[in-house]
Amino acid sequence: MSGERMRWLNFSAPPAREGSLTWGQWAIWGVFRQLPEGDDSLNQAGWCPVGAGLTVTDVADALRRTVEHHEALRSVFPRFADAPVQEVRAEGRLPLDLVECGSEPVDACAERASGRLRSGAFDNERDLPVRAAVLIRDGAPAALAVAASHMAVDGWSFHLVLEELRQALSLAPGTASAPGPAARQPVERALFEASDEGVRRERATLRHWERTLRAAPAVMQAGTATPDEAPRDWAVLQSPALARAAHELAARTGIGTGTVVLALVALVLAARTGEDAALLRLIVATRSDAPDRGFVGAQNQNGLLRVGPAEEFAEAFVRRCAGATLAAYRRCEGDPRKVEQLAVDVARERGFPYGGFCFFNDVRFRGADRIGAPDTGADRAQSGVEWTAELGRTTLETVDRPGRQAGAKFFLFLGELGDTCRLTLAVDPGFRELGSAEGFLAALETVAVRAAREPLGPVGTLVAVAAEGSGRRAGV
Repeated sequence: MSGERMRWLNFSAPPAREGSLTWGQWAIWGVFRQLPEGDDSLNQAGWCPVGAGLTVTDVADALRRTVEHHEALRSVFPRFADAPVQEVRAEGRLPLDLVECGSEPVDACAERASGRLRSGAFDNERDLPVRAAVLIRDGAPAALAVAASHMAVDGWSFHLVLEELRQALSLAPGTASAPGPAARQPVERALFEASDEGVRRERATLRHWERTLRAAPAVMQAGTATPDEAPRDWAVLQSPALARAAHELAARTGIGTGTVVLALVALVLAARTGEDAALLRLIVATRSDAPDRGFVGAQNQNGLLRVGPAEEFAEAFVRRCAGATLAAYRRCEGDPRKVEQLAVDVARERGFPYGGFCFFNDVRFRGADRIGAPDTGADRAQSGVEWTAELGRTTLETVDRPGRQAGAKFFLFLGELGDTCRLTLAVDPGFRELGSAEGFLAALETVAVRAAREPLGPVGTLVAVAAEGSGRRAGV
């Protein structure tokens, strides 16, 4: 980047208003409280291209309309340290950096600008939660980079914001897009949560969590003695074979590929810990109601899934896990402070230390991978030779990463599931029952391929394969 300038972007969208936090905002606020001061690891960042013929003013206007459309993008959180509320500003201004790309490729320049905008914690009590930069090439805007605080957006709604901007910036000059119908705003969502219907949903969630926690293995919810600052055991898997297995099982079962991977993770987790079931906390976008489909705000909550292998075929297990997953999604809405207190109380009553859950987080944003929407174009069979070739392209490595997942001793991120499956796993070294992160991912790949090749084979065979403790990938 050869140079930078700045202009101000002014917005106006009265009225100003104030409200309680939503359950999703309370959830991410709880995560912020456990991070060291100045931590910026939760910031969201990305970029989108700008169509030919548009001016910097056109780009600024598109961003202004988006900020005015979504109250979360112009909200601050007074008293953030102890008793926050959300305060929507009716007007204000944002700095908009103008970055000259020079001879650098636009995508590389945009990635660099996004990283710079993402760097540095937002002051959630005072700062507007958006940073932006227009990238200039040969005197014309080429891309818009944006970063946002996680108090304003979760991953799903940041994707919605970027998509809204992408569409606006792809139009011909002079054809500004009208904003879509307004989704429920965070202040309105908080009012819904306090309503009779919101209270009913919260009670149903608490009942589901209590039943599930009491029936689930203690090993998947008990804390360890590992200090918070101690490094976690990180591993990254890139596996075309696991992706192919997920696509084939999805095509056979009618279940989305992401849910297929979740089912296999649950099976391997139960097998490697020697338990009859797995307990997983799922990061849920919580947008089942029509007014929330386009909701922009911190809305993620935790679902709680308990599922274990039985005397059944692999296909049947995947379908049963999908049903249990839907039930967990339906019972995730509630004040996270009440949910956590319930988990503390159950752990105390059962006699183990609280604080070590297993998490699964699908961080992709492709609707075709949802439950019940499989990739039906991937149902061809493969020979053993083809599977061997796929496995030969696997990369699996232990990586050295900072960071921690408070309250988690197993945190798996599903980042890609197209031609390859990319999984990143962090394991608390005190979770000795599981083994290493690399060993878990190796076993998962082996089980996935076996399940795809023998979908009508007994699940007990997969459990035996997963339980092997060597951590080395077995041949097909």
